[in-house]
Amino acid sequence: SCAQATYVASFHSVSSGLPLAAAIAVHNIPEGLAVAMPVYHATGSRARAVALGSLSGMSEPFGALLASLVANEHSSTGAFGGMFGLTAGMMTYVCLSELLPSAYAERGVPRSRVVAAFFAGAAVMASSLIIEKFASAAFSGPSGPGGEAAT
Repeated sequence: SCAQATYVASFHSVSSGLPLAAAIAVHNIPEGLAVAMPVYHATGSRARAVALGSLSGMSEPFGALLASLVANEHSSTGAFGGMFGLTAGMMTYVCLSELLPSAYAERGVPRSRVVAAFFAGAAVMASSLIIEKFASAAFSGPSGPGGEAAT
């Protein structure tokens, strides 16, 4: 989950964990709305919609707690790699098994547009990784991460 990725990234490097945490915080706004809006429309209760939308967000700190049991100062790089791989695999599975078939089933949207949107999204994600890499290199300057002088 996002919380596991944030924990592992922050444990490895605070400079990479903080931007990831900020991005996930921004991501949580539409995620909470995606939970709350159907609840509100189904029940008519704003309180219930807000409560369930907030409760869905509590899964992330719980995931971070579980991740801390696996990935800590005594963990190998293999444990960190395994956590990232597991998280990426889960997200890929959800996209390919749930979201893509739902998009194909949408009436009035040609399959070619769905496929184009899927690959455009993948290109945006890949581009963001490249941009982040260049940006972090530009901000680290002549000294290394953490302010130590490069040798």
